[in-house]
Amino acid sequence: MGEKGCPNALNGTFMGYAVKPGTPAAIVEKLEKVFKEACKEKETIESVQKVGAVVENLGSKEAADFIANQYRIWVDLIKAAKIVFPASN
Repeated sequence: MGEKGCPNALNGTFMGYAVKPGTPAAIVEKLEKVFKEACKEKETIESVQKVGAVVENLGSKEAADFIANQYRIWVDLIKAAKIVFPASN
């Protein structure tokens, strides 16, 4: 998107995991630790790279910030481009 004048709008597929609001902090911390360790494993990295993707592990705060930031960027971009989506049923 950078070549089209939108350097901060990322275009790609992102995958993550979420837990219900109110999940105890100890469980969230444990899951973050396990995912962080898994993302460092050679097998995980190779498997992800085989499909042309990149392993990037964000903690829950960083992931929430990333999603919120991208949402704002894309909403502004869609409004500026006057893109209108058909109403859903």
